Amino acid sequence: MTISLLFATQENNGLLFYNGRFNEKHDFIAVEIIDGQVQLKYSTGIAQGPSEQKVAILTVDDCDTSIAVRFGDDIGNYSCAAEGVQSSSKKSLDLTGPLLLGGVPNLPENFPVINREFVGCMKELHIDSKRVDMAAYIANNGTFPVMHHPYHFQGNSLLSWDFKNEVKISIPWFLGLMFRTRHTEAVLVQAHAGQYTTIVCQPI
Repeated sequence: MTISLLFATQENNGLLFYNGRFNEKHDFIAVEIIDGQVQLKYSTGIAQGPSEQKVAILTVDDCDTSIAVRFGDDIGNYSCAAEGVQSSSKKSLDLTGPLLLGGVPNLPENFPVINREFVGCMKELHIDSKRVDMAAYIANNGTFPVMHHPYHFQGNSLLSWDFKNEVKISIPWFLGLMFRTRHTEAVLVQAHAGQYTTIVCQPI
């Protein structure tokens, strides 16, 4: 089984998805963000340990998974993929419970996850390479569509608008955007207001 999705988070901790029953006694699979690191958790409800039967691989961003898994420690700073194994007599996971994105219900059950919510955006959910219609949910608790036009910048990219008189800059001026970068220096936004004023926003 292969699950993939795109996300942008505003917090260092959050639950991306959970699939399983609402307790610690049955099979489950979950992906969490813990202290800024994406972690995969899964269980067949039986004792864990090494196995060649059930192998789970988690890949983040544009990553060469095979290189990261085999040589990531040797290369250094190439931890975009990780591999986990589990042993038991079962050869598959029972994931007949609901697939939950961004949180779990507020129930007194002890879910086998650290985080119960997610603050950010998700899109492009695929299961076994088949795109899931995220608007065809059976229940929605407070989410709304916002991530319509994400763009991927490769270091030499640029988006430009000429608003002419449609936008007036006055103090205080609010400009909000979400971004993710691996570089320490970059220009995020540059705005020209009239002939003598230039506003530049960049990470420091």
